[in-house]
Amino acid sequence: MKYTLRNLSGLFRSLILTALIISCSSEEENIIPSNNSQIVDSEPDPVRYNLTVTSSEGGSISTEGGTYDEGTSVTVTATPNPGYKFTGWDGIEESNNELVISINSNITIRALFEPITSFTQQGGYDQPTKSFGKIAVIPIDFLDTPDEIRNDFPTKEKLYDLLTDENLIKFFDDVSYGIFSYEIEVIDYYHLQINGFDNQKLFDDTIISNHNYEIQNFNPEDYDHLLFVPVYDKQLAGARAGSWEVTINDKFYSMGTIQSFFVPIMIGYFDRDESMWPFSDSTKDKKLYSIPTGESSSVEGELNYPLSRFQQTFIHEFIHSLGIGTHSFSSTNDDKFNFEPIVQGNDGLENLDYGDKFCIMGSGEYAWSLNAAYRDYLGWFNDTVRHRILEKGIHNVNLHPINTRDNTAFVEVRIPGKTSDFSSIGYKNEGYFIETRSKEDIWSSFLDNAELSSNIEGVFVKKTDGYTSWLLDMSPSSNINFYGTTTPDLRDVVLKQNQNYENDDIKITVISKNLNGSFDIEIVLK
Repeated sequence: MKYTLRNLSGLFRSLILTALIISCSSEEENIIPSNNSQIVDSEPDPVRYNLTVTSSEGGSISTEGGTYDEGTSVTVTATPNPGYKFTGWDGIEESNNELVISINSNITIRALFEPITSFTQQGGYDQPTKSFGKIAVIPIDFLDTPDEIRNDFPTKEKLYDLLTDENLIKFFDDVSYGIFSYEIEVIDYYHLQINGFDNQKLFDDTIISNHNYEIQNFNPEDYDHLLFVPVYDKQLAGARAGSWEVTINDKFYSMGTIQSFFVPIMIGYFDRDESMWPFSDSTKDKKLYSIPTGESSSVEGELNYPLSRFQQTFIHEFIHSLGIGTHSFSSTNDDKFNFEPIVQGNDGLENLDYGDKFCIMGSGEYAWSLNAAYRDYLGWFNDTVRHRILEKGIHNVNLHPINTRDNTAFVEVRIPGKTSDFSSIGYKNEGYFIETRSKEDIWSSFLDNAELSSNIEGVFVKKTDGYTSWLLDMSPSSNINFYGTTTPDLRDVVLKQNQNYENDDIKITVISKNLNGSFDIEIVLK
């Protein structure tokens, strides 16, 4: 057979191809997989980083972080509480309160808040919210307390029950719209080595300031408030709130360092003579009331609220200790509707300490709910319950009873430009608070009394200098000469439907009372 060069070339290509096929087949057949390995097609594990988010006092954060894949975007929002403002972030150079963070490394950030202290002409100050208080209760008996009388004193367990009573808790929950709560810890009785039957000792600081309280395992700095409870066998004397000098376990605390208050308990009577006083145990007896109705006539009795006189006094003094340093006043000029200037001969009735009988920080004889001005000052509100008016113009508001949580519960009006002499220490502008009550509310249920029932038919108008609250009598009537003493007639003080109150700064008109107990009112800020 004769081959040409072309034929030989094709033959060589065929032989080489065959050899390659045989070679490859042989290599594949000789591969023996290992028992300890597996051929897989895999991606490398993702890189993960930690995000840690915290906050200072005065606000909250939307997330505390976690562990995230590299490149993940996480949104973090910082929200200030009422009375606080957001000031920035620690750990990242951003000023916005809402961040979108790309996770490319471990990140730790902290949201920063601080109390609002900057003054504006219209708005004034917003105080930091009082949301919690831890109270150490120090019961006291005296050197001259007889053993048989001491046996009548409430135990520390009983004191705890009294101060954590469900109705007492409910009061603070109601007036703070669920914002405020407190914690009680009662220590053992402290045996004070002075005689205690002289009740004048309760009107000065000798019980607190002149003694070294040696109390084992007790550190007053662990508490927000110290409550001293003197218990003794005599008529109930005055209570007080303040910030006294006090020495505890040989450590001296100067004035203003420890926030303190005391509420005495009366048990029995001196020499057990019950004819000397109309009640025998302030932990059980109710607060008394007297409604003057004429020269020698009145309606008197015991308030129907579900707390004892001791518990009512505790509420009053505790609110003082939280920061309300004054009482709820009233202002009246006899039967004159305009409250300024002072009517000649009525100087003593212009501003009455404890004069607001519809507030627990006043006399509290007609109602107990805390007035709107002091709720505002303590930060006990939110955007739902507080309707704030700062701008001149006409404002229409649908106002509901003061303890509602789902609608406007009070109106705050601030007069532009009318600042207080005390603005530098936290006072807001002068203005007005408007509120209404319902007899269905347990703390205003006494308004069902026949002498007082007209007060559920309108709105209360309270004037403020930026801090203190004055009840204004919107239905003025002549003063009552009661058993030789002149007293204002405050049985009916509200502004009713189709009535208005007007001065140079404001005009308040009640448009209508609605079936649900609310009022439509018009406020003209001039």
